[in-house]
Amino acid sequence: DIGGYVKADLIYDFNAIGSTDSLDPTTIPTDGRPGQNTRLHARQTRLNLDFRPDRDYNDLQLFVEGDFFGEGDSFRLRHAYLRAGCLLAGQTWSTFMDESILPGTLDFESPRSILLDRRALLRLTQPLTDCLSVAVALEDPQPSLDLDIAPAGGDVERLAPDLISRFRYETARWHLQGAGLVRMIGFREVSGARDEAVGWGFDFTGSFRPREIDRVLFQVAFGEGYESYRQGTDGAVDANGVIELNPVLAWVVGYEVDWTDRLSSTFVYSVAEGMTASFQPASRAEALDYLAANLVVKPLPRLSYGIEYLYGSRTDKDSSKGEAHRLQFSVRYDLP
Repeated sequence: DIGGYVKADLIYDFNAIGSTDSLDPTTIPTDGRPGQNTRLHARQTRLNLDFRPDRDYNDLQLFVEGDFFGEGDSFRLRHAYLRAGCLLAGQTWSTFMDESILPGTLDFESPRSILLDRRALLRLTQPLTDCLSVAVALEDPQPSLDLDIAPAGGDVERLAPDLISRFRYETARWHLQGAGLVRMIGFREVSGARDEAVGWGFDFTGSFRPREIDRVLFQVAFGEGYESYRQGTDGAVDANGVIELNPVLAWVVGYEVDWTDRLSSTFVYSVAEGMTASFQPASRAEALDYLAANLVVKPLPRLSYGIEYLYGSRTDKDSSKGEAHRLQFSVRYDLP
């Protein structure tokens, strides 16, 4: 099968913000500077190929997908994996996250607090009952450390694959998922001196349908040194080459509803709060808020128009705060 969609976005910012194509609260200035911006792009347009080589063996799948969010609107790999029975190998959504609770925002960023990352991985998933399954995975470590005051020339080390396990209980109307992460993060100086730190995290997610037409979703994540799974910084290295990991609590709540067969909405709010290292500057972000509310109409089964209001805020270590308000209009056509 050939799949994907074409999507065009018209974005207007009422306040200054660094991320013009998606609402990333970490790029909101906190110095009070004014500024508006208009942006029109189609970078979220997506294409995928789904191969099922053996008609008699449904558990064999090859999947490749990309979009145009690469440098200079270049084509970028999103997913490329092989699934054979209980084994999944390749690049796809991390085992640490729950892709089934990603809300239907028009904004490409989605809530900044939600765990959202694709990794190269090896994953085994074992069903235990009709509703319960357990998965264990080794994933490509991609640690991110603030090296602003670290010894010059030092390197962040990938010491071992990230180890992740999760359970999932799912019925027709609701599901619960819990995932745990353990990882090693290292820093080596030019002299050969090195420091190591153990990162960890827990992610609890779920959704349920009060009625057939709506869905409630949530996430609560906490730990130290797991921020790179939210495109953030796991910690910092001080002037002596010592790693200090950042503790973070992040939560998301959302509501999706189909008002009619052709009209739907998504509402979502998220907060991420953390502590930066004592030696990091006062301008480092320590709290992020994200809110989105939209209305989407489908005049045809694969054609949709939507308008979305977005709000973001950033609070720095020194309590400086910045806010951003955005309107986004989107047109999307899904491939058959």
